[in-house]
Amino acid sequence: MRIEFFSDLGRIAADEWDALVGEDDPFVEHAFLHALAESGSVGAGTGWEPLHLTLWDDAGLAAAIPLYLKEHGFGEYIFGRGRTRAIASTRPTTRSSCRACPSRRPPAGAFCGART
Repeated sequence: MRIEFFSDLGRIAADEWDALVGEDDPFVEHAFLHALAESGSVGAGTGWEPLHLTLWDDAGLAAAIPLYLKEHGFGEYIFGRGRTRAIASTRPTTRSSCRACPSRRPPAGAFCGART
């Protein structure tokens, strides 16, 4: 078994990824996540950098979690936009965090998939 991170979901076959996804959660399907990146909704300059975590075995993709490095506090429910801007302007660098979901993802559904 090996663990790999992917910043480009296009490097993983859609059928392998989607084999891990339940039928009731289109927000973690390959087409949706790949469209986020291709449209520029996530990626360079957005504050949401894809870094998908995968687990591989001899049979192929065994498990996956769509991960994003979040580089700012915008969109956080605990902060107001003004407060986030004020904090960002006083700090030369911000602390990144890792989120197991794309921006504005509905709370229902699986965050990861695994082969059974």
